[in-house]
Amino acid sequence: MINRLLIIPATLTLLSMTMIAPGGVRADESAEGVHVPSLISQSDGMERRFLYQNLIVDERDLTDYLSEILEKSALPEERRRYKLRVRVLRSNEFNAFAAPNGTVFVCTGLLARTSNETQLAAVLAHELGHIVLDHTEKNLAEMKRRARELVLTEPRRSLEDLVLSDGVSGAVVGDAMRAAIIGYTERIEREADSLAVVRMTAAGYEPPADFRGFINAIRQGGADTGGSRAVRKDGAGEDDIEHGYFNVKLSGIILHEVMMNQAAGRPELVEPLLERLLAVDSCDVAALIKRGDMERQLSPRSAAAMEWYERALACSPGNPAALRALGFAYHSIGRPDMAIGYLRGYCERAAGAADIKMARELLRQCEERGGK
Repeated sequence: MINRLLIIPATLTLLSMTMIAPGGVRADESAEGVHVPSLISQSDGMERRFLYQNLIVDERDLTDYLSEILEKSALPEERRRYKLRVRVLRSNEFNAFAAPNGTVFVCTGLLARTSNETQLAAVLAHELGHIVLDHTEKNLAEMKRRARELVLTEPRRSLEDLVLSDGVSGAVVGDAMRAAIIGYTERIEREADSLAVVRMTAAGYEPPADFRGFINAIRQGGADTGGSRAVRKDGAGEDDIEHGYFNVKLSGIILHEVMMNQAAGRPELVEPLLERLLAVDSCDVAALIKRGDMERQLSPRSAAAMEWYERALACSPGNPAALRALGFAYHSIGRPDMAIGYLRGYCERAAGAADIKMARELLRQCEERGGK
């Protein structure tokens, strides 16, 4: 797990405790009272809740690509033993974690800030380590053992009350137990690191020189590309991956993060994300429009915003989104003479748009003020 606390709407129950040091489990065994089929069932239930809450990004091409990277680090018997796959969660957290059913969840916030395939492979290999080393099962067994010890000091509370009350963040065991768990998971995290280094190398990637430092950098919001050169068996180097295939695959996720950070008023995070997309395709219309939106957010009357919108329209003549951006922007700064043509074009090409009534009303106002 990259970050110990995942801020996603989910019930903090026994399952949440397993996510403190997530991993895989044996399909047919239990240890110290840990019922493995129950953990797998709970993991499946968690995934269904994420789907129901529309928290999972349902892009087959992307998830297949990520799952292939995960499987590169797995041994053949592990691919048979576990249902390995990657799911992308809509969350700007810098986080990833593995569930007992073999699914690795990666947040959009982390994905958007990995710079190349090697960095992403490091994250996924680390989570694979949790799975194949049975860390969920072992961690939960340790927590149960500690809870039994607490029964001796809190005789009025049953073992079931202690373990099943309200998860790590509540009154399961108090501050002393939480401190012990934090220490325990650090050791587990390093075990996963060690396995990840071996598996990355075998898969054809060059692991970071300081793997723990690299993971910690991701937790803090980004990782340096130093010591993370991608080495593929076909001879392609880091530049080929970083500036091409990788960013194309993640373009939807990057745009999602752009929108999230724009809504939160964080242009310092928006600009580098858009630069990544435009470095790959200088005519990425969606990225150009978002770049203009960023300029308008910084300065509502900025001429720079219009320049970005015009670039988008030049790349895709008649593009409804670019026409809309220009028409709405010129209307907002009191230039009906400039807005009319763009609004007309938008209304003609986007008759079924959700905001078409608004666009027609703005066009009417512009025509009244600016002349037909």
